[in-house]
Amino acid sequence: MFKNKKIIIIVLTITLLLFLVGLIIFVVKKNSSNESLNKIDPNLISKLKNNHSGLSDDQLNFYAATAEQKTISPCEGRFDENDCISAVAFIQGDINYCHDLGHKENQIFYKNCVNDITEETASKKISQCNNLDGDEYYNCLSLIFYTSYKIKEDCSFLSDFTVKTVCEDFFNYQTVYSSYDRVLCANIKSEKLNQYCLKNIIAEDQDSDGDGLKDLEEINKYKTSESFADSDADGLNDYDEIFKYKTDPINPDTDGDGHKDGEEVKNGFNPNGSGKLILKK
Repeated sequence: MFKNKKIIIIVLTITLLLFLVGLIIFVVKKNSSNESLNKIDPNLISKLKNNHSGLSDDQLNFYAATAEQKTISPCEGRFDENDCISAVAFIQGDINYCHDLGHKENQIFYKNCVNDITEETASKKISQCNNLDGDEYYNCLSLIFYTSYKIKEDCSFLSDFTVKTVCEDFFNYQTVYSSYDRVLCANIKSEKLNQYCLKNIIAEDQDSDGDGLKDLEEINKYKTSESFADSDADGLNDYDEIFKYKTDPINPDTDGDGHKDGEEVKNGFNPNGSGKLILKK
């Protein structure tokens, strides 16, 4: 009898210890999840709830903890796998995670995932792109939109007017470039992207600097500047150097005598060598 009581006490003690250990583990995990959630911008959590209505606090905690690990592996096989991947991608602001949804049967999760992240991050990224010029500016926009969308119509899902306009104009520029019709630059409403279009899409008879040489000639044949009439700043415009004085339009001192071509012409000396300037008719 006494032996049976002893066994019962031991079993109850072990059971109680196991219960306490389980309770401690549960509390630790709960606190850990809450800590992960607290590390995330509250505005981001609020938007996440709006994007995925019906999410429980436990789900949000799990998503936050998973995002902190910078992996979507814990999402795989869950009943809410798609929501989990989308949430982790949104918290991390990384569209690459969305591509895992692209292999699922339901493409709507992929599209929503991409749109949510683009909507959240594009405005700030566009502002950063605006600090760049030329091809660096355009390549910066490419990283925002071309990795997310493939055609102009994809931009229609964006609700931010400015972001949507730049997105559509990004694809408008591709249309202009493929047809190489400068007139179509007028369809690009974003000022900086419109200027980029006008600079890069050159009309056949265009002479931007008014030096008498067509822009396409300057770029492809003479290697002179289409923006400055005097490419080498020697006092002679590019047209005169090429056709009148036969000097090098991208070398300010063609004969290397220490005097600029324009200076020599002004003083009546030959910019191509020694002696006086003699122009052939």
